[in-house]
Amino acid sequence: MPESRAPKSSTPESPTPESPMLKSPMPNPAPAPAAKITLDNAREFVGREIAVSDWLAVDQARIDEFARATGDDYWIHTDPARAARESPFGAAIAHGFLTLSLLTKFYYECVRAPSDEATGLNYGLDRVRFLSPVRAGDRVRARFALEAVEDKAPGQQMFVFACSVEVEGQDKPALVAIWRNFYIRQAPPVRGPRLTEKGQASQAARRAREAEALRANLARRKTQARAKNANDAKDAKDE
Repeated sequence: MPESRAPKSSTPESPTPESPMLKSPMPNPAPAPAAKITLDNAREFVGREIAVSDWLAVDQARIDEFARATGDDYWIHTDPARAARESPFGAAIAHGFLTLSLLTKFYYECVRAPSDEATGLNYGLDRVRFLSPVRAGDRVRARFALEAVEDKAPGQQMFVFACSVEVEGQDKPALVAIWRNFYIRQAPPVRGPRLTEKGQASQAARRAREAEALRANLARRKTQARAKNANDAKDAKDE
């Protein structure tokens, strides 16, 4: 099913312009400098817009690829000729979930890329609304504001973002969403006590004995295998 809304005339129950869900949570018209957000300093950015992505063209090829991946091949997305004739939008439009999925790409590029500091998990969305269509060929970008940082278990944090995806040349965003990302810090490696020089020598001697015992065991097995093969050959000859 399509996720984008039809024009207001065909959806009389659409929210009014005063509805908070219709407003981009980050209404600034120009990109803000990207903030260097980490698990340690994230609280410094709560309540602030922290990043705006570069523009990305959503072409028909991307829409078709998403349709194949998800099985949503509704003609308003995948048949540009028919969409131009019959769709209320006058052109093929991107799936709402395609536009939503681009948040991950934009997030990695301008907020926080995957790192060894912590494992990041998509925890889900508190809310999402698709407010205007993204037509094939439109350029979109995302804005991110950090609404909250929630401590969970030790070494675990939840980042709550207010996000919007804007369409170039349009006042109303394609979507607004509250998105949660969950981070689990990597546990430091466990190291045993450092050995003294005498302990290192003892450890090396023990490993040498183990290696010699392994070699002797392998040699014994080879001798036993040769003897068995010889006996088997003798028995076969006697028969």
